[in-house]
Amino acid sequence: MMNLMDYKKTGFIAIIVIVAGLVLMAGPVEAVREISGDELEITALEDDEYIFEARGNAHLKIDELEVTGDLGEFHSLEQEARFFDNVVVTGPDLNIEADELIYELIGERAFMTGRPRVQYAELDASSDEVEYLMAEEMVYLRGNVEGRRGQQEFSSDEVEVNLAEDKIKLSGQARMQLPEGEIDEGDLE
Repeated sequence: MMNLMDYKKTGFIAIIVIVAGLVLMAGPVEAVREISGDELEITALEDDEYIFEARGNAHLKIDELEVTGDLGEFHSLEQEARFFDNVVVTGPDLNIEADELIYELIGERAFMTGRPRVQYAELDASSDEVEYLMAEEMVYLRGNVEGRRGQQEFSSDEVEVNLAEDKIKLSGQARMQLPEGEIDEGDLE
């Protein structure tokens, strides 16, 4: 049975979530945004600016993109979200895992570090860092890239993934290993 303090606590949490939602949606970017977690803390700054910090099962939803992690922050002044530890970015046909993410809402650009892993269609690759440009539908893996696409294994300094055209470009010390029998020896003459 809930006592009066439980109702007040539940009501206060509901108000915080509603205020957080209103502030997040009042930003300059026209996107559906929502941040949540086991605990949500709001820090008021000057000029109606806020920092929202979600601890434990932090979750950010922006249109079709979802970000989860152990700790998430949203800074209204910088229009930036930051996620730390066990970060997972999920979008249509795309999954990225990393240790840290910085997401710039205005430029629709995300940077991930901590040996991020990208999974898209038949691509499964890891690198030192990943940059994801949502508006351009481009993903860049940089530094010590290793992965596979279907049966092909590859490594390079950088991989460019064009999500719109489903093209992948390797550059800088690029190497691809094709499985036996994938190329007919008659094709090499």
